Amino acid sequence: VWTFNSEMEKKIEQTKRAIFKSGMRVLGVVLREEFGMPKEEMSEEQKQIYSNHPRALSLEDTYKLVEEYMLKWNCTHVLFTTMFLESVEFFTSRLGDKALFVERERERYVDFVVRNDKAFKDYVNNKGNGYKEVLDDAGYDEIKIKRQMQEYALEVVSIANCKCCMGVKCSGMISACIINGGEYEGLYFFEDENNISKYLPDFYNKPAKHIIKYVHFEP
Repeated sequence: VWTFNSEMEKKIEQTKRAIFKSGMRVLGVVLREEFGMPKEEMSEEQKQIYSNHPRALSLEDTYKLVEEYMLKWNCTHVLFTTMFLESVEFFTSRLGDKALFVERERERYVDFVVRNDKAFKDYVNNKGNGYKEVLDDAGYDEIKIKRQMQEYALEVVSIANCKCCMGVKCSGMISACIINGGEYEGLYFFEDENNISKYLPDFYNKPAKHIIKYVHFEP
């Protein structure tokens, strides 16, 4: 799925050594917190952009599932993919040193919303901005984009090395499953009834393992 140069391979090995210790059974949890932003806090442009994305669970609802499946799958620690500092603080407050995170640059949720507001509006209102211009609006430069993509890749590959995995259906979750090669002892996709009933009506109310077995996901 992905190939890495020698520099990235070195970072992957360093990250794996930093996270996975002897005797650990790690549950990987893929979050896309911006997919779960409260609708009352979204601008109209945000609602339009995220309307075709799976709705992510709240942090509290995610934690309830984490508790359940840590016990069910006998996991000792949980590795989270996270965009926001609030997520790190939340899960650390609940799980202590059992909560694991790949070291990366993160920001506050409110800063993300403010920084992306103009980009969202320009994109939705079709002001002729191309992809580069939209990224410029959001304060991204080429160096920052490269760093964030490397950090994202490190998170996904780390999730792929966990014993079990759960999370929202997004490219990172699918990529982790493909890289893992079917070795997960437990796998659970957070349910998203609205999108499943809309796009996969024949699979509505079916377990995630049934959906992933019979539905082709584009990587």
